[in-house]
Amino acid sequence: NEYGHAISFYESPELEDELVKQTELRINRSSLYRYFIHEFVDSDKVIYVDSDVIFLRDIKELFNINIDDFLVAGSQDRLNFWHKNGKCKHEYKDIVGALKYDYRLYVNAGVLLLNTKKLREMSGDTNIFLRKTEEILHKGIKIYNADQDILNAVFAEAPNSVLLLDDSFNYLLYVHGRLFEGFEKLNGKILHYAGKRKPTYSMYPAVLPFWKYYSQCFFGSDAFEKMDAILQDKNMRYMDSVLNQP
Repeated sequence: NEYGHAISFYESPELEDELVKQTELRINRSSLYRYFIHEFVDSDKVIYVDSDVIFLRDIKELFNINIDDFLVAGSQDRLNFWHKNGKCKHEYKDIVGALKYDYRLYVNAGVLLLNTKKLREMSGDTNIFLRKTEEILHKGIKIYNADQDILNAVFAEAPNSVLLLDDSFNYLLYVHGRLFEGFEKLNGKILHYAGKRKPTYSMYPAVLPFWKYYSQCFFGSDAFEKMDAILQDKNMRYMDSVLNQP
């Protein structure tokens, strides 16, 4: 287009039902397509983002990070992996111990800068993420976060493979009251609406950036109508359920 951008579509890879079942995937199986990014895209590095992510900063700030010496750049998974006291959750100690990696480098897979060149080199003739999945399942290691656990297991294979970014590059909103932060505090961050309270059926202050950009899309003329419907539905309001707790 006029900005020099293009959209490419790739045919979805075949995934064995048993693979999906064994990794205890509780979300859409398309999440496993992350395994194949380095095979699809002929580039030295790639940004991967989940569909529930909003950029309130220039995407180039992420892409321009030098990861020549790393497999991945990402932010800690404070949503799934950490208690409020900063300690590793009990259910993750098994996988951390079995895979022998530093739990402080366990990253959330919703926003990643991947060194696809290195991943291709590590893969060789067979997909490295599929190999790691088979290895983990063969050892009987419990998987809690489906492909995210597998991705982190691969990242942990090589020494110094993870470049840890600050939270602003993957600002998990379902963490410690962030849902109630306003535009001023959220600006300059990459917002990740991870967890159950998606903007399309919950109302809280941090949803406003989502609806702002939704309204600017060619299909977004009904933004205020949809927001009003959420506000009218008591079952869909999150603020009320929190503020009215005894």
